[in-house]
Amino acid sequence: MFLQFHMSNIEAFLKELEELLLDSACPASTYYYAIEPVLKEQEEELIEHGYSSINVDMFTGQEAILKIIDAYKDMYVFDETPQKSRRFVQKHPGFVVATKNKREIIACIEKINNEKKAFRAAVVKSSDDAYEKWQNVHDRFNYLITTSAYRTIYAFKEDVHRVNFNWVSRPLHKAYTLEELRQKIDKGAHTVPLSYSRQSWLEKLEHDKSLLDAHQSAEFAVKRRIKLRPESSIRLEDAEKAKGYAASLPYVFFSLPKYHTHLSSFIAPRHVKIKENVGDGWVLINRRMNLYKRNIK
Repeated sequence: MFLQFHMSNIEAFLKELEELLLDSACPASTYYYAIEPVLKEQEEELIEHGYSSINVDMFTGQEAILKIIDAYKDMYVFDETPQKSRRFVQKHPGFVVATKNKREIIACIEKINNEKKAFRAAVVKSSDDAYEKWQNVHDRFNYLITTSAYRTIYAFKEDVHRVNFNWVSRPLHKAYTLEELRQKIDKGAHTVPLSYSRQSWLEKLEHDKSLLDAHQSAEFAVKRRIKLRPESSIRLEDAEKAKGYAASLPYVFFSLPKYHTHLSSFIAPRHVKIKENVGDGWVLINRRMNLYKRNIK
């Protein structure tokens, strides 16, 4: 019930935002960067080896405004041919400059973001079991990608001095103690992946804990790379430093940035290895958790 209530509000407020932008967006100051979609058949290759290239097409003018409006409503992946990936969800970098209706647009976007947060909270509360939670959502909303529905729309009240779009793949290295890893594994018992039964998942977690027992005299760290994604560095007119923002959805500005760098197509450098260099002495012991250990001397 709450899921349907919040989703209905999201869709109604998105319609309100569409009308406001069609009335106030400046075509000459609007840019949308169309990224080629990932197909389902490409998923395993990308997970194993990463991207070799990503094509980006730039749009401006009225066409960009319409694409940006569609981007805000992009929350579903339908069963089409060829089948688009549900794991590598579509990103929508770009920005629209509105020349009027500032107060109304800001208020509308705040309502959308608040409803998105409420929808996400309702999904989380619907069940502790991943499969049951999945059913709760997708029985009501066929083809919905929840991570897309959760995305924040960023509207900047202040004048923007510079916006630079770029591709980012950030390394993650987080150290854990043995006890913290045990707690992390125990916490996983509350969320059963779709590919496991509850019994098989609990057996898997017990196996993971027994693996830790064999490496008690070691340092532990989770090491992985966050998926390649578009981001931007934005510096406001009166700010001393720029701040990074995800570029999953287009931004809303109320004045044209004095400087901005377009998002270019991505070409992987040949001299950079796809596999991450995790450092000397680190050994992978659990691929599911991206967990490495290094013996303590």
